[in-house]
Amino acid sequence: MRQLRGNTAKFVTVLAVAASLYHMAYAASIFDRLRMPILPVPNMAISLGSILILTLLLKPSIKGATKNVPWYDFVLVALIAAGCGYYAFGYELVLQHGELGYPSTLDVVMGVLVLVGLLEAVRRVMGVGGIIVGLFFLLHMFFSNYLPGFLHGRGYSFYRGMGFLFLTGEGIWGTPMRTAATIIMGYIIFGSFLNASGAGKFFTDVALSLFGSVRGGPAKAAILASALFGTLSGSSSANVAVTGVVTIPLMKSIGYRPHFAAAVEAVASNGGIITPPVMGAIAFIMADFLSIPYWKVCIAAAIPAFLYYLAIFMQVDFEAAKLGLAGIPKSQAPHLKETMIKGGYWLLPLLLLIYLLVVVHYSPVYCALWALVLTVILSLFKKETRLGREKMVHALRESAVVYINVGPACGIAGVIMGSAILTGIGFNLSGGILTIAGQNVFFILVLSAISIFVLGMGMLALPCYIIMVTLVGPALTKAGVLPLAAHMFLVFWGIVSFITPPVCTTTFTAAGIAESNPWQTGMQAVRLGIIAFLVPFMFVYNPELLAQGQPAAIALRTISAMIGVVGLSAGLEGYIFARMHLLERALFALAGVAMMAPGLMLPLAGGIVIALLFLVQMIARRLKVGATLDLLPGRRSQS
Repeated sequence: MRQLRGNTAKFVTVLAVAASLYHMAYAASIFDRLRMPILPVPNMAISLGSILILTLLLKPSIKGATKNVPWYDFVLVALIAAGCGYYAFGYELVLQHGELGYPSTLDVVMGVLVLVGLLEAVRRVMGVGGIIVGLFFLLHMFFSNYLPGFLHGRGYSFYRGMGFLFLTGEGIWGTPMRTAATIIMGYIIFGSFLNASGAGKFFTDVALSLFGSVRGGPAKAAILASALFGTLSGSSSANVAVTGVVTIPLMKSIGYRPHFAAAVEAVASNGGIITPPVMGAIAFIMADFLSIPYWKVCIAAAIPAFLYYLAIFMQVDFEAAKLGLAGIPKSQAPHLKETMIKGGYWLLPLLLLIYLLVVVHYSPVYCALWALVLTVILSLFKKETRLGREKMVHALRESAVVYINVGPACGIAGVIMGSAILTGIGFNLSGGILTIAGQNVFFILVLSAISIFVLGMGMLALPCYIIMVTLVGPALTKAGVLPLAAHMFLVFWGIVSFITPPVCTTTFTAAGIAESNPWQTGMQAVRLGIIAFLVPFMFVYNPELLAQGQPAAIALRTISAMIGVVGLSAGLEGYIFARMHLLERALFALAGVAMMAPGLMLPLAGGIVIALLFLVQMIARRLKVGATLDLLPGRRSQS
């Protein structure tokens, strides 16, 4: 990020604040009340144009060039302003061309300007991988008739392709950009104001007061704090940067190894994207894709998210028990009662948000606005939290800066979706998966998971999900997977690359804070986050884990999965009450997975094995032996 000074810095601040205020005014329908209605496409063009300009001014083209803005960036800014301005303020003319079904030369020229600026912004925000993916789909639209296999398509003229991208609602002005310019930006602003008011510290203090002084307390506090903050932030790396600077040193201070502490923070932060009510804004787009109420998405995501965090929590606890780690001294941990008295009112905006979303069924953007209003009101109660002019300007500026990570990504996601729809590559890829796997649903899921993992490496969670809906989603639904389960499958497998080497951006961020080996941290993160790889298969075969079905069946499946998660966690850590033999660990892990399987026999068998192994661990504790009793071949006892 450039550290600007002088007039350029002032201009960036003014533009960022103006962009945030504009988005707030549009969401609150102020322009309609002033009889100055703005249509959806002009709104998206203003939103995209402002954020592309900010991206080019704040993100250097070359890493390390963090000072002045070079002349060519100002040229790009002017081109973007012209292109987006044309679609924002000349949209009536564009509509006429759209009705004719063919773009004018001016439409195409302005579209090219927007695309050039968008691709460069994507390169700066998402890296080379993002622009390669974007360019591939853009060029595929024009040259697919020259390609073999599932890449083969009709191939469209330049005018026809550009017309589809810019004159229809299926291209750059499609669902990703529409959601980003309204709902996502609304929640980013809400989160920025909440953080500026000091609520972030309150959430961290609550987590530390609940778990700080218990066994492995800082790690458990990190899990809770990261879940609370992560569902709003939408970026696991940003979550690590905010909460990790507090939790990782605390974990290290009580005896957790640096790579383990970093992995805990990375995996916990990554889980925020799958945690209701916001799910990093993915929940809103999923509801739109599935044409179901938003609250149904939240309910469906609740059990898988709980299982995800249960697995981390149990592994952290078993690791602390194995190493004999205590929590931080009670004198150093915040007191829960005092913490709630001082800042408990910061829960009210979140409670209001959930109430309006789930009970009243307000639109998501209105819910964010009302929660924002309540946050501002609550901040007035204390001098240290009061959102004065300086804090509000900072929050508005930071909102636009955070939007830099979302706007260009959603713009290129629209281009990719438009290309995929026009050429049919998504159906071709899905057809290829179905052809290779035949009618075997399990193999279809495995191939889909591999495709999502590879294609999603280096991408942000939201655009990754949007793109995979087009490319891989049809294969899952054609295989008979419940649409809701298919979309959740895409989300879960879309986030695993953030913690899995080689492109594990979240893990590398945490490793930098912990000063640990990145690759060792990555492998530890995979083990801690193992449930993220398994739970998508679980809810495909057991829709009850998505709260689909009778309450009794949902409860039974959830309890079985919980026991399975505990068993798997014990096997991975090799400890409950005493250290385990390798065979015992394997049996625990296999029995845990069996508890999550469909049907009745495997969960029943897994439950019996876990109960017997648990009994062995209890006997070992009673005898106060450092290792489990010599009940299995090759066991070593330790004193």
